Amino acid sequence: MERRKFIQTTGTFVVASTILACTSNTEANGEIRRDNYNDFQSPILKAIAIGLNAPSAHNTQAWKFKIISDKEMMLYVDETRLLPETDQPARQIHISCGCFLEALSIGCSGIGYTAEISVLPEGSYSLTEIGKKPVALVKLSENTTSIKHPLFHAIFQRRTNRTVYEGNLISVKEFDQLASHSKTLHSKTKFINEPKEIDTYKSICGKAMDIEHHTLTKNEETRKMFRFTVKEAATQRDGLTFEANGLNGIGLFLARLFTSNTTESWNNASSVDKGLENFINGLNSSKAFVMWTTPTNTLLDQINVGRDIYQFSLALTRNGLYMHPLNQAIQEYNEMTEIRSELDKVAGISNSEKIQMIVRIGRAEKPFESYRRPVDKFLLK
Repeated sequence: MERRKFIQTTGTFVVASTILACTSNTEANGEIRRDNYNDFQSPILKAIAIGLNAPSAHNTQAWKFKIISDKEMMLYVDETRLLPETDQPARQIHISCGCFLEALSIGCSGIGYTAEISVLPEGSYSLTEIGKKPVALVKLSENTTSIKHPLFHAIFQRRTNRTVYEGNLISVKEFDQLASHSKTLHSKTKFINEPKEIDTYKSICGKAMDIEHHTLTKNEETRKMFRFTVKEAATQRDGLTFEANGLNGIGLFLARLFTSNTTESWNNASSVDKGLENFINGLNSSKAFVMWTTPTNTLLDQINVGRDIYQFSLALTRNGLYMHPLNQAIQEYNEMTEIRSELDKVAGISNSEKIQMIVRIGRAEKPFESYRRPVDKFLLK
Protein backbone atom coordinates (compact mmCIF):
# COMPACT_ATOMS: atom_id res chain seq x y z
CA MET A 1 0.00 0.00 0.00
CA GLU A 2 1.25 3.50 -0.83
CA ARG A 3 2.65 5.14 2.32
CA ARG A 4 0.35 8.23 2.23
CA LYS A 5 -2.77 6.12 1.67
CA PHE A 6 -1.72 3.76 4.47
CA ILE A 7 -1.29 6.67 6.89
CA GLN A 8 -4.67 8.17 5.89
CA THR A 9 -6.49 4.85 6.21
CA THR A 10 -4.94 3.68 9.46
CA GLY A 11 -5.12 7.19 10.86
CA THR A 12 -8.85 7.27 10.40
CA PHE A 13 -9.30 4.04 12.33
CA VAL A 14 -6.82 5.00 15.05
CA VAL A 15 -8.68 8.26 15.60
CA ALA A 16 -11.99 6.40 15.51
CA SER A 17 -10.80 3.86 18.05
CA THR A 18 -9.48 6.59 20.33
CA ILE A 19 -12.72 8.55 20.16
CA LEU A 20 -14.81 5.43 20.77
CA ALA A 21 -12.68 4.49 23.74
CA CYS A 22 -13.15 7.94 25.26
CA THR A 23 -16.87 8.23 24.52
CA SER A 24 -19.10 7.15 27.36
CA ASN A 25 -22.74 6.12 27.11
CA THR A 26 -24.56 9.41 27.71
CA GLU A 27 -27.75 7.62 28.62
CA ALA A 28 -25.92 5.57 31.23
CA ASN A 29 -24.39 8.78 32.60
CA GLY A 30 -27.83 10.20 33.33
CA GLU A 31 -28.26 12.57 30.38
CA ILE A 32 -31.82 13.91 30.33
CA ARG A 33 -33.47 13.09 27.02
CA ARG A 34 -37.09 13.28 28.20
CA ASP A 35 -38.82 15.18 30.98
CA ASN A 36 -39.76 13.13 34.05
CA TYR A 37 -43.47 13.33 34.83
CA ASN A 38 -42.66 13.30 38.55
CA ASP A 39 -41.07 16.73 38.18
CA PHE A 40 -44.49 18.35 37.62
CA GLN A 41 -47.16 19.24 40.18
CA SER A 42 -50.11 19.74 37.84
CA PRO A 43 -51.87 16.46 36.90
CA ILE A 44 -52.36 17.59 33.29
CA LEU A 45 -48.66 18.41 32.91
CA LYS A 46 -47.76 15.03 34.39
CA ALA A 47 -50.07 13.39 31.85
CA ILE A 48 -48.54 15.36 28.98
CA ALA A 49 -45.01 14.44 30.07
CA ILE A 50 -45.98 10.77 29.98
CA GLY A 51 -47.73 11.13 26.61
CA LEU A 52 -44.62 12.67 25.07
CA ASN A 53 -42.93 9.27 25.26
CA ALA A 54 -45.08 8.28 22.27
CA PRO A 55 -43.43 7.96 18.84
CA SER A 56 -44.11 10.37 16.00
CA ALA A 57 -43.36 10.51 12.29
CA HIS A 58 -39.69 11.53 11.82
CA ASN A 59 -39.75 12.31 15.56
CA THR A 60 -41.39 15.62 14.64
CA GLN A 61 -43.38 15.66 17.90
CA ALA A 62 -45.95 17.73 16.02
CA TRP A 63 -48.13 18.34 19.07
CA LYS A 64 -49.19 21.50 20.89
CA PHE A 65 -51.39 21.84 23.95
CA LYS A 66 -53.80 24.47 25.20
CA ILE A 67 -54.04 24.12 28.98
CA ILE A 68 -57.58 24.79 30.20
CA SER A 69 -57.10 23.82 33.85
CA ASP A 70 -54.83 21.60 35.93
CA LYS A 71 -56.95 18.63 34.79
CA GLU A 72 -57.97 19.61 31.28
CA MET A 73 -56.33 20.48 27.96
CA MET A 74 -56.80 20.56 24.18
CA LEU A 75 -54.44 18.72 21.81
CA TYR A 76 -53.70 20.33 18.45
CA VAL A 77 -51.36 19.42 15.61
CA ASP A 78 -48.40 21.79 15.46
CA GLU A 79 -48.74 22.99 11.88
CA THR A 80 -45.12 24.19 11.83
CA ARG A 81 -43.90 20.58 12.13
CA LEU A 82 -45.66 18.88 9.23
CA LEU A 83 -43.96 16.72 6.58
CA PRO A 84 -45.45 18.09 3.35
CA GLU A 85 -43.20 16.06 1.03
CA THR A 86 -43.56 12.55 2.48
CA ASP A 87 -46.82 12.94 4.40
CA GLN A 88 -48.85 15.21 2.15
CA PRO A 89 -52.28 14.48 3.72
CA ALA A 90 -50.77 14.65 7.25
CA ARG A 91 -52.04 11.11 7.82
CA GLN A 92 -48.92 9.97 9.68
CA ILE A 93 -48.98 13.13 11.79
CA HIS A 94 -52.51 12.28 12.95
CA ILE A 95 -51.51 8.67 13.64
CA SER A 96 -48.81 10.17 15.85
CA CYS A 97 -51.52 12.13 17.68
CA GLY A 98 -53.34 8.86 18.33
CA CYS A 99 -50.13 7.38 19.74
CA PHE A 100 -49.79 10.37 22.06
CA LEU A 101 -53.38 10.07 23.28
CA GLU A 102 -53.00 6.37 24.04
CA ALA A 103 -49.73 6.95 25.89
CA LEU A 104 -51.43 9.65 27.96
CA SER A 105 -54.48 7.47 28.59
CA ILE A 106 -52.47 4.46 29.78
CA GLY A 107 -50.04 6.71 31.63
CA CYS A 108 -52.76 8.38 33.70
CA SER A 109 -53.33 5.09 35.50
CA GLY A 110 -49.89 5.51 37.02
CA ILE A 111 -50.62 8.93 38.51
CA GLY A 112 -54.01 8.13 40.00
CA TYR A 113 -56.20 9.51 37.21
CA THR A 114 -58.47 8.41 34.40
CA ALA A 115 -58.41 10.29 31.10
CA GLU A 116 -61.65 11.07 29.30
CA ILE A 117 -60.67 11.72 25.69
CA SER A 118 -63.03 13.33 23.18
CA VAL A 119 -61.55 12.98 19.70
CA LEU A 120 -62.26 15.81 17.22
CA PRO A 121 -64.47 17.75 19.68
CA GLU A 122 -65.16 20.46 17.09
CA GLY A 123 -65.54 17.97 14.23
CA SER A 124 -63.22 16.91 11.43
CA TYR A 125 -61.19 19.52 9.56
CA SER A 126 -59.32 20.18 6.34
CA LEU A 127 -55.59 20.52 5.75
CA THR A 128 -55.88 24.29 5.91
CA GLU A 129 -57.46 24.03 9.38
CA ILE A 130 -54.65 21.93 10.88
CA GLY A 131 -53.46 23.59 14.07
CA LYS A 132 -56.62 25.69 14.31
CA LYS A 133 -59.14 22.99 15.24
CA PRO A 134 -58.37 20.53 18.07
CA VAL A 135 -57.49 16.88 17.65
CA ALA A 136 -58.84 16.02 21.08
CA LEU A 137 -60.14 17.35 24.38
CA VAL A 138 -58.64 15.61 27.43
CA LYS A 139 -60.23 15.74 30.89
CA LEU A 140 -58.71 14.00 33.90
CA SER A 141 -60.65 12.64 36.86
CA GLU A 142 -59.26 11.06 40.00
CA ASN A 143 -59.13 7.27 40.05
CA THR A 144 -59.42 5.82 43.54
CA THR A 145 -58.50 2.26 42.53
CA SER A 146 -54.75 3.02 42.20
CA ILE A 147 -54.45 0.15 39.72
CA LYS A 148 -51.84 0.75 37.04
CA HIS A 149 -52.50 -0.37 33.49
CA PRO A 150 -50.56 -3.60 32.69
CA LEU A 151 -48.67 -1.69 29.98
CA PHE A 152 -47.84 1.39 32.09
CA HIS A 153 -44.16 0.60 32.70
CA ALA A 154 -43.63 -0.27 29.02
CA ILE A 155 -44.31 3.39 28.14
CA PHE A 156 -40.86 4.35 29.44
CA GLN A 157 -39.04 1.33 27.96
CA ARG A 158 -40.59 1.33 24.46
CA ARG A 159 -38.24 2.30 21.64
CA THR A 160 -38.27 2.13 17.88
CA ASN A 161 -35.54 -0.29 16.81
CA ARG A 162 -34.07 0.08 13.31
CA THR A 163 -31.17 -2.31 13.88
CA VAL A 164 -30.67 -5.88 12.65
CA TYR A 165 -33.03 -8.33 14.35
CA GLU A 166 -31.84 -11.68 15.70
CA GLY A 167 -33.15 -15.18 16.33
CA ASN A 168 -36.10 -17.06 14.88
CA LEU A 169 -39.19 -15.87 13.08
CA ILE A 170 -42.00 -14.66 15.32
CA SER A 171 -44.50 -17.49 15.69
CA VAL A 172 -48.29 -17.33 15.51
CA LYS A 173 -48.35 -18.27 19.21
CA GLU A 174 -46.12 -15.29 20.04
CA PHE A 175 -48.30 -12.97 17.97
CA ASP A 176 -51.44 -14.25 19.69
CA GLN A 177 -49.81 -13.45 23.02
CA LEU A 178 -48.98 -9.94 21.82
CA ALA A 179 -52.59 -9.51 20.69
CA SER A 180 -53.84 -10.67 24.09
CA HIS A 181 -51.68 -8.06 25.81
CA SER A 182 -53.05 -5.20 23.71
CA LYS A 183 -56.41 -3.99 22.42
CA THR A 184 -57.17 -3.43 18.75
CA LEU A 185 -60.42 -1.48 18.82
CA HIS A 186 -60.35 0.66 15.69
CA SER A 187 -58.60 -1.32 12.94
CA LYS A 188 -57.82 -4.73 11.51
CA THR A 189 -54.43 -6.30 12.11
CA LYS A 190 -52.65 -8.59 9.66
CA PHE A 191 -49.72 -10.76 10.79
CA ILE A 192 -47.19 -11.99 8.21
CA ASN A 193 -44.63 -14.62 9.19
CA GLU A 194 -44.51 -17.09 6.29
CA PRO A 195 -41.02 -16.91 4.70
CA LYS A 196 -42.29 -16.40 1.13
CA GLU A 197 -44.68 -13.67 2.23
CA ILE A 198 -41.94 -12.03 4.28
CA ASP A 199 -39.72 -11.96 1.19
CA THR A 200 -42.52 -10.30 -0.82
CA TYR A 201 -43.01 -7.57 1.77
CA LYS A 202 -39.26 -7.06 2.13
CA SER A 203 -39.01 -6.54 -1.62
CA ILE A 204 -41.82 -3.96 -1.66
CA CYS A 205 -40.49 -2.06 1.35
CA GLY A 206 -36.97 -2.07 -0.07
CA LYS A 207 -38.12 -0.64 -3.40
CA ALA A 208 -40.14 2.02 -1.59
CA MET A 209 -37.16 3.18 0.47
CA ASP A 210 -35.03 3.25 -2.68
CA ILE A 211 -37.53 5.64 -4.27
CA GLU A 212 -37.58 7.88 -1.22
CA HIS A 213 -33.79 8.01 -0.99
CA HIS A 214 -33.47 8.85 -4.69
CA THR A 215 -36.23 11.48 -4.81
CA LEU A 216 -34.46 14.71 -3.92
CA THR A 217 -37.37 16.58 -2.32
CA LYS A 218 -38.26 13.60 -0.13
CA ASN A 219 -34.71 12.86 0.94
CA GLU A 220 -34.18 16.55 1.68
CA GLU A 221 -37.15 16.53 4.06
CA THR A 222 -35.42 13.78 6.01
CA ARG A 223 -32.18 15.79 6.09
CA LYS A 224 -34.01 18.79 7.55
CA MET A 225 -35.27 16.58 10.39
CA PHE A 226 -31.84 15.03 10.94
CA ARG A 227 -29.62 16.03 13.86
CA PHE A 228 -26.04 15.40 12.75
CA THR A 229 -24.10 15.97 15.97
CA VAL A 230 -24.51 14.99 19.60
CA LYS A 231 -24.80 18.66 20.56
CA GLU A 232 -27.44 19.37 17.93
CA ALA A 233 -29.55 16.39 19.03
CA ALA A 234 -29.24 17.26 22.73
CA THR A 235 -30.10 20.90 22.10
CA GLN A 236 -33.08 20.46 19.77
CA ARG A 237 -34.33 17.20 21.32
CA ASP A 238 -36.30 16.14 18.26
CA GLY A 239 -35.76 14.65 14.81
CA LEU A 240 -33.64 11.74 13.64
CA THR A 241 -30.07 10.75 14.48
CA PHE A 242 -27.48 8.29 13.24
CA GLU A 243 -27.79 6.43 16.55
CA ALA A 244 -31.57 6.14 16.23
CA ASN A 245 -30.99 4.71 12.74
CA GLY A 246 -29.03 1.88 14.31
CA LEU A 247 -25.47 3.10 13.82
CA ASN A 248 -22.84 2.67 16.51
CA GLY A 249 -19.10 2.13 16.89
CA ILE A 250 -16.95 2.67 13.80
CA GLY A 251 -20.03 2.95 11.58
CA LEU A 252 -21.31 5.87 13.64
CA PHE A 253 -17.91 7.57 13.65
CA LEU A 254 -17.52 7.28 9.87
CA ALA A 255 -21.09 8.48 9.23
CA ARG A 256 -20.41 11.62 11.24
CA LEU A 257 -17.00 12.05 9.61
CA PHE A 258 -18.17 11.84 6.01
CA THR A 259 -21.74 13.22 6.14
CA SER A 260 -22.49 16.88 6.69
CA ASN A 261 -25.72 18.85 6.87
CA THR A 262 -25.73 20.04 3.26
CA THR A 263 -27.83 19.06 0.25
CA GLU A 264 -24.70 17.97 -1.62
CA SER A 265 -23.31 15.76 1.14
CA TRP A 266 -26.63 14.20 2.15
CA ASN A 267 -27.68 13.38 -1.41
CA ASN A 268 -24.40 12.27 -2.95
CA ALA A 269 -24.33 8.71 -4.26
CA SER A 270 -22.11 7.42 -1.46
CA SER A 271 -24.32 8.79 1.34
CA VAL A 272 -27.52 7.55 -0.31
CA ASP A 273 -26.08 4.08 -0.98
CA LYS A 274 -24.78 3.76 2.58
CA GLY A 275 -28.12 4.81 4.04
CA LEU A 276 -29.93 2.31 1.84
CA GLU A 277 -27.47 -0.44 2.75
CA ASN A 278 -28.06 0.16 6.44
CA PHE A 279 -31.84 0.08 5.91
CA ILE A 280 -31.75 -3.09 3.79
CA ASN A 281 -29.58 -4.90 6.34
CA GLY A 282 -32.24 -4.25 8.95
CA LEU A 283 -35.11 -5.05 6.59
CA ASN A 284 -33.58 -8.38 5.57
CA SER A 285 -33.48 -9.42 9.24
CA SER A 286 -37.27 -9.01 9.66
CA LYS A 287 -38.79 -11.81 11.74
CA ALA A 288 -42.40 -10.91 10.83
CA PHE A 289 -44.49 -8.01 9.57
CA VAL A 290 -47.60 -6.53 11.14
CA MET A 291 -50.02 -4.31 9.24
CA TRP A 292 -52.98 -2.20 10.35
CA THR A 293 -55.84 -1.36 7.98
CA THR A 294 -59.03 0.64 8.37
CA PRO A 295 -62.23 0.35 6.30
CA THR A 296 -62.04 4.05 5.45
CA ASN A 297 -59.33 6.71 5.66
CA THR A 298 -60.91 9.53 7.64
CA LEU A 299 -59.18 11.80 10.14
CA LEU A 300 -60.91 9.85 12.90
CA ASP A 301 -59.59 6.56 11.45
CA GLN A 302 -56.04 7.92 11.45
CA ILE A 303 -56.15 9.15 15.04
CA ASN A 304 -57.81 5.99 16.35
CA VAL A 305 -55.49 3.59 14.53
CA GLY A 306 -52.60 5.37 16.20
CA ARG A 307 -54.06 4.27 19.53
CA ASP A 308 -54.19 0.63 18.35
CA ILE A 309 -50.64 0.74 17.01
CA TYR A 310 -49.28 2.25 20.20
CA GLN A 311 -50.93 -0.39 22.39
CA PHE A 312 -49.33 -3.08 20.24
CA SER A 313 -45.92 -1.41 20.48
CA LEU A 314 -46.17 -1.53 24.28
CA ALA A 315 -47.15 -5.20 24.13
CA LEU A 316 -44.02 -5.83 22.08
CA THR A 317 -41.95 -4.06 24.71
CA ARG A 318 -43.57 -6.07 27.49
CA ASN A 319 -42.58 -9.26 25.65
CA GLY A 320 -38.99 -8.23 24.90
CA LEU A 321 -39.59 -7.44 21.21
CA TYR A 322 -39.20 -4.38 19.00
CA MET A 323 -40.71 -2.86 15.89
CA HIS A 324 -39.58 -0.61 13.05
CA PRO A 325 -42.25 1.28 11.04
CA LEU A 326 -41.91 0.97 7.26
CA ASN A 327 -44.22 3.71 6.02
CA GLN A 328 -42.57 4.54 2.70
CA ALA A 329 -44.68 2.14 0.61
CA ILE A 330 -47.91 3.57 2.08
CA GLN A 331 -47.15 7.24 1.46
CA GLU A 332 -49.38 9.21 -0.86
CA TYR A 333 -47.00 11.18 -3.09
CA ASN A 334 -46.91 10.57 -6.86
CA GLU A 335 -43.53 8.82 -7.06
CA MET A 336 -44.85 6.11 -4.70
CA THR A 337 -48.12 5.39 -6.55
CA GLU A 338 -46.92 2.25 -8.31
CA ILE A 339 -45.35 0.72 -5.20
CA ARG A 340 -48.38 1.63 -3.08
CA SER A 341 -50.65 -0.09 -5.59
CA GLU A 342 -48.42 -3.17 -5.56
CA LEU A 343 -48.60 -3.33 -1.76
CA ASP A 344 -52.38 -2.91 -1.78
CA LYS A 345 -52.71 -5.77 -4.27
CA VAL A 346 -50.46 -8.10 -2.25
CA ALA A 347 -52.31 -7.23 0.96
CA GLY A 348 -55.75 -7.68 -0.62
CA ILE A 349 -56.83 -4.08 -0.08
CA SER A 350 -59.97 -3.04 -1.92
CA ASN A 351 -62.59 -0.28 -2.17
CA SER A 352 -62.12 2.39 0.48
CA GLU A 353 -59.78 0.39 2.75
CA LYS A 354 -56.46 1.92 3.71
CA ILE A 355 -53.22 0.43 5.01
CA GLN A 356 -52.35 2.84 7.82
CA MET A 357 -49.12 1.27 9.06
CA ILE A 358 -46.76 -1.61 8.36
CA VAL A 359 -43.91 -2.56 10.69
CA ARG A 360 -41.26 -5.23 10.94
CA ILE A 361 -40.86 -6.90 14.32
CA GLY A 362 -38.24 -9.04 16.02
CA ARG A 363 -35.68 -9.41 18.80
CA ALA A 364 -32.65 -7.16 19.10
CA GLU A 365 -30.26 -5.46 21.44
CA LYS A 366 -31.54 -2.44 23.35
CA PRO A 367 -31.38 0.55 20.95
CA PHE A 368 -30.69 4.24 21.34
CA GLU A 369 -33.30 6.27 23.26
CA SER A 370 -34.43 9.21 21.12
CA TYR A 371 -35.01 12.68 22.50
CA ARG A 372 -38.23 14.52 23.35
CA ARG A 373 -38.53 18.27 23.69
CA PRO A 374 -39.28 19.77 27.13
CA VAL A 375 -42.95 19.95 28.08
CA ASP A 376 -42.99 23.75 28.18
CA LYS A 377 -42.04 23.91 24.48
CA PHE A 378 -45.41 22.36 23.56
CA LEU A 379 -47.63 24.70 25.57
CA LEU A 380 -49.65 27.43 23.87
CA LYS A 381 -49.26 30.75 25.65
